[in-house]
Amino acid sequence: MKAVLFDLDGTLLNTLDDLAGSVAHAMRQMNLPPRTKDEVRAFVGNGARVLCEKCLGEGAEAAKVDELQALFQAHYKEHLHDATAPYAGIVEMLEALRARGVKRGVVSNKFSAASQAVCDLYFGDLIDIVVGEGPGVRKKPAPDSLLAVMERLGAAPAECAMVGDSPQDILAAKAAGCRSVGVTWGFRSRAELEEAGADVIVTSAEELLAALTSGIGVRFAREVQEKLKETELRFARENELERVNELRRMVNDLHVAGKPEVFKPGFGDDLRNYIYDIWKDENKDIVVAEKNGVVYGYAIIQYVSRGESPFRKAMKYVDVDEFGVDAACRRQGAAMAMIGFIRALAREKGYDRIELNMWEFNQEALAFYEAAGFTTYRRYMEMKP
Repeated sequence: MKAVLFDLDGTLLNTLDDLAGSVAHAMRQMNLPPRTKDEVRAFVGNGARVLCEKCLGEGAEAAKVDELQALFQAHYKEHLHDATAPYAGIVEMLEALRARGVKRGVVSNKFSAASQAVCDLYFGDLIDIVVGEGPGVRKKPAPDSLLAVMERLGAAPAECAMVGDSPQDILAAKAAGCRSVGVTWGFRSRAELEEAGADVIVTSAEELLAALTSGIGVRFAREVQEKLKETELRFARENELERVNELRRMVNDLHVAGKPEVFKPGFGDDLRNYIYDIWKDENKDIVVAEKNGVVYGYAIIQYVSRGESPFRKAMKYVDVDEFGVDAACRRQGAAMAMIGFIRALAREKGYDRIELNMWEFNQEALAFYEAAGFTTYRRYMEMKP
């Protein structure tokens, strides 16, 4: 993937409260009955003009639409960020794309000045190009703005994906000849995205990053999602620990093959019994992926809290101690889904970050973790005497 284009409202930013607030102000100024937030949610996505037409109702005079639009835009320019904020994980997702050399553009039906202003405020140089509604620019679902941004980014349609929360985004992607990714956290329903024909639909920024950067990619992500519908992500049950041990043995065999001078071959009683110590440890959890009654992926995680020291700040993080998927079930999305489960768990429990240690001989695993959003900050080094 060379470049990714994003819709703005409902995709990168939750702007609904500020949009609804400016609509309410404009309607009051014209002594008109207010519109609810849900009504505004249903009206946005096709530009300020269409929003105002829908607020006034069918058959509104053009002069009234002009007046309402002017009042709305004037108020919104002064209240762009009263309640607006990026959706969870969006900034981290954009940072991960930048780190991988993937170019990022915004194509919005929001008027151009406001689109540029909020992108500058919330994302800075995480966005390379911003194109909004303006004179002579056909709005989505027309492909014009998408094709113009692709050209400026130096990417062909086959090298790009369009990400958005509405049918207009999906239809624009199809018209432009690029892949389409629908997001469920925005202003439109999953059913609308499915009806528009999205290549893949994601429910979190972590899933989005996986679809855009993993070896599976957007092309195969729909098939992967279908397979994952049958998978349950949860904490392990005690009667599943021996199955987890079978998976741990597979992982240990990989380590022995890659670093025989460090890891012991076989899977003795100490390793086998260790899983039961973990099971009883209140600071650790065992996450599993289970399908049709069979556990085929696992992760052992530890909750770490360290106080401040003279040279380090206090730390609170989740450490991924072990991680593996049955060799027969790899490249089906379960590993990325487990990472998403762990991230959601860390956020829920108020931890600052997720850490893991990796051996460099396992280049495939390194590539996976980078695709999942991990960034390498430290290197362990050794030498023989």
